[in-house]
Amino acid sequence: MKFELFVARKIQFSDDNDSNGGKKAAIGIIVAITGIAISLVVMMLSISIMLGFKDEIRAKVLGFDAMITVYPPVTTSVWSEPGMITLNDSLRNIIGSVIPDARLSLTIVHPAILKTPDTFKGIVIRGIQDNEAASYISGNVIDGRLPDYNSTSDSIDDRIVISRIAAKQLSINPDDRILTYFFDGNNVRARNFTVAAIYDTHFGDYDAMYAFMPNSTLQKIAGVDSINGSAVYVNWDGKDEDITPLARELQSLIYREHYTDLTSPAWQIANIHDTGALYFNWLELLDTNVTVILILMALVSGFTLISSLFIIILERVSMIGLLKALGASNRQIREIFIIVAQRIVLKGLVIGNIIGIGVIMIQRYMRIIPLDPEAYYLDYVPVDFNITWLLALNIGVIAVSLLMLIVPSHLISTISPAKAIRYE
Repeated sequence: MKFELFVARKIQFSDDNDSNGGKKAAIGIIVAITGIAISLVVMMLSISIMLGFKDEIRAKVLGFDAMITVYPPVTTSVWSEPGMITLNDSLRNIIGSVIPDARLSLTIVHPAILKTPDTFKGIVIRGIQDNEAASYISGNVIDGRLPDYNSTSDSIDDRIVISRIAAKQLSINPDDRILTYFFDGNNVRARNFTVAAIYDTHFGDYDAMYAFMPNSTLQKIAGVDSINGSAVYVNWDGKDEDITPLARELQSLIYREHYTDLTSPAWQIANIHDTGALYFNWLELLDTNVTVILILMALVSGFTLISSLFIIILERVSMIGLLKALGASNRQIREIFIIVAQRIVLKGLVIGNIIGIGVIMIQRYMRIIPLDPEAYYLDYVPVDFNITWLLALNIGVIAVSLLMLIVPSHLISTISPAKAIRYE
């Protein structure tokens, strides 16, 4: 291998730029380096954007939902009294036995109608228990100020947070008062609330549906105490692929507890992959698109590299004949030219990494490439940068290029030393 490395280092990409062969080789090498660099940039951006979309869309769905939701077993009409779930020690222990690091959040959800003198809008009001549960909404407030949900003051009890869509339809602004009607069975309860803030997550389906206020306010309206609500949200720091199996395990445990002790309610389980199936299915299509792009870019860079290798071999036919005459084997000569080709790959990778990382960093911090939020749920192209996938991509490009060079390098074995030395 020392011989091959020595000879490969001595070979310049173009020894004679005045010759037609030298010019063709130089152009071929420039094309190969450019093709590899462009292909790497496209692959880097594809992976970065895909991961960015996954993170952002997942965060948006989780902002309105939970990894796992535990809710009452009886489904009632939205116009009747909603079923309630009690977050007691028994339920905490059941959830904790399946998901030890689970974070539980009790919420109460109530349908309502927001009414102004000129118009009205149907809405679902969701209760928020603390600032942690409100962190996602607080990051998307565009006007006004989110109340401090950790406060025990009665001053937040009449504060409601609505979406930009609702505010536009109702023509209201922060600090405006709005009449709200709650339906409790056959009864209607009216309350006046102050608009504390307006949010916009660009998640139109959810934004149009949800408004937020303190959990305690909705519990008072529903006539229940602080440990009762419409659902228990279960979140933890885990992988997405664990959600469905853990949801099934939790549901099985709840049913076993119920049939063992009939006083234990048969709580129902829903997971985010079911409730947010539309969005997760869309993200899976992104995986397919990125896979296709990676394959196409690998083929493009591979074919340009193969073409360049052929040009380099044809330019060095005389040298190949001389090496064979001196006793070099076909395998040694093939390795020499593969090493030369890998130098081209490394140059392309260096240029591609510089450009790709630069574009990703600019977009990550400056967000110069916009999107239509009505179509993509985001107003900018999201990107994710992780050294792990970057290294894996570079190693993959090197490995694929090496494999694609093995077959064309066998052209060397067909070259006769006697004819090669006289080749011009």
